[in-house]
Amino acid sequence: RYLRQKTEEDGKPRVIHTVRGVGYVLREDE
Repeated sequence: RYLRQKTEEDGKPRVIHTVRGVGYVLREDE
C-alpha cells in the first residue's frame, strides 16, 4: 500500500510498479 501510493503520487507507470512491487505487496499483505 505504501509503495503504491508513492508511485501514484510520483505519476510513474503502474505496470512497472506492479511487477517490481509484487514481492513487496505480497510481503506486506502477509
